[in-house]
Amino acid sequence: MEVVTSHTVVIDLLVSDKGALVAACAVLGVQFREEQKTFRRYHGTERCDAAICVPDNAKAYEIGVRDNHNGSFDLCADFFMGGYGLTDYVGDEAYKLKQEYAAQVATQQYEMDGYSISRTVTEDGRIVLEACR
Repeated sequence: MEVVTSHTVVIDLLVSDKGALVAACAVLGVQFREEQKTFRRYHGTERCDAAICVPDNAKAYEIGVRDNHNGSFDLCADFFMGGYGLTDYVGDEAYKLKQEYAAQVATQQYEMDGYSISRTVTEDGRIVLEACR
């Protein structure tokens, strides 16, 4: 992870499908807020193009979604003290969000290619997708 400001990092995930990111947020129980232009972090707020927020927790830090203006997006967050509830939803260093985003992208692609997808979540939280025709 690249540190951008004190405590704030760019999450090691290049997002190229915003729809899959929105779907991943819904599965994880966080809110994707297209209209929100700042995200909460240790030193107040920072500018972004959209935000990912924990519902019903005004103290939780948020994830800033930044448009790279080339069809991709960076995600920035502050995980200090677990983001005051953020990591409960997205995992340490957003591993749950990264995994769910990848599962959403793969599922959409397989379905477009005519496959049926079954999804299993293992006891340790890994997502296993099985594609069949």
